[in-house]
Amino acid sequence: MKKTILYFLRIVLTAAVVWYFFQKINLEKSFEAVKQADFLIFLSALAVSLIAWIFNSLRWRQIFLAANINMPAKKLFLYNLVGVFYGVVLPGGKLTGDAVCAHRLTEDNSENGYDKRYFLSILMDRAIGMLTMIFFVSVYFIFKKPFYNLGWQSDAFGYFLLAADLLGFILIFTPVFGLVVSKIIKLFASRWSLLNNIESITQVYGQNKRRLYPALLFSIAGVSCLALSVYLLSLSVGLGASFGAVGFSYLLATILIVVPITIGGIGLREGGITYFLIHLGAPIDGAAALSILMFAQFAIVALIGGAIELYFVVFKKALK
Repeated sequence: MKKTILYFLRIVLTAAVVWYFFQKINLEKSFEAVKQADFLIFLSALAVSLIAWIFNSLRWRQIFLAANINMPAKKLFLYNLVGVFYGVVLPGGKLTGDAVCAHRLTEDNSENGYDKRYFLSILMDRAIGMLTMIFFVSVYFIFKKPFYNLGWQSDAFGYFLLAADLLGFILIFTPVFGLVVSKIIKLFASRWSLLNNIESITQVYGQNKRRLYPALLFSIAGVSCLALSVYLLSLSVGLGASFGAVGFSYLLATILIVVPITIGGIGLREGGITYFLIHLGAPIDGAAALSILMFAQFAIVALIGGAIELYFVVFKKALK
């Protein structure tokens, strides 16, 4: 009952955010820009976004290899798309989609019941992806100073983000440091479930961290493709913003929707990128048109994931 109420509240909040977003823009001009968007560039952007998911799947596969599991990238690509679908239709957004992926992975592939490595692989995969996005955002903060009106505070925030991000990378990719942290975590792990998960990750990946290095390269490629995909969408509506500005706005908006406030981040992601682009000098109608195309692209990817899930549920097969 509680989950039903929370989901209903998130539906109401999503509707409110979308309504507020549309109140702040000229719908007629924005949809006119969408209608005039270059369809071939839109399809190119969609293709690049799917290529990004391929890179993300290769990253995930490398993480599995570090846990001594040989998981085909093709299968992980399908799981990723199904996760996008469930992240939209179920309460909890992306977190729920990831949980469904973990359950399906174990159910479809583990012969001995629950295997924590499947769940931990998702945590590690999402952590590396998030750290990669934060790295790009922090570098843009430092060198481009997007919020110049904050003065020195903008630089301080950028350096703080970069320092925290590098600490996260060190924790993941440096074996010695990871073991030290593991010892510290053990002192408190019994009190916080999150620390329990982190401690489990250090146990699973502590001896094979070198096999995680290629995952970082795939993560950089995947995040870059996602940013390129959104930039292509901006070209399709003639926004005129630079690749750096569009990529920064998109990645920052994506980071902000990690907390599942609305369903699938709908409204917050579109409103976030519109706000940041306007702040960086983009016209409001063009920024709004870009956000609408972003939503359309996201919806198409989710529908592809839903079609994949429907096919395998109907035929009662594990994802292959």
